[in-house]
Amino acid sequence: MSYHLSKMSRRNMEKCHPDLIRLVEHVIVRARHDFSVREQSVRTIQDQANFVAQGWSTTMNSRHVPENNACGLSCAVDVAVYDNNGSITNKEYYYKRVAQDFITSAIKLGIPINCGALFGSFFDGGHFEIPYNVEPSVYHKR
Repeated sequence: MSYHLSKMSRRNMEKCHPDLIRLVEHVIVRARHDFSVREQSVRTIQDQANFVAQGWSTTMNSRHVPENNACGLSCAVDVAVYDNNGSITNKEYYYKRVAQDFITSAIKLGIPINCGALFGSFFDGGHFEIPYNVEPSVYHKR
């Protein structure tokens, strides 16, 4: 089955790095489960402070915050995964399968990516980011 990105998902990626957009677009038509891009993909510094205060994030140096990245764009996306009934799920099984789809596509496209499903300290299955040691080129800045 082939899925597609909604207008809302595309809008939620407007200030994301082009490599992330290209990766998400590649994954969605190949993914084993449907997903959408969450609104938190691009965060202000205040948004990030709120996420840290609520325990939803552990760092102010988030790749979601454009000011933290030399390219001035978000270098991270968060996705919500849908189960086979079309409902957003919290089950790790679905997130791990979508993470596999992201990793496979990232390798094929040559885009370095970190996946929250593989974080050692906690599971953040819907999180994907360009690694901290790879600073996306500033020529991509819009």
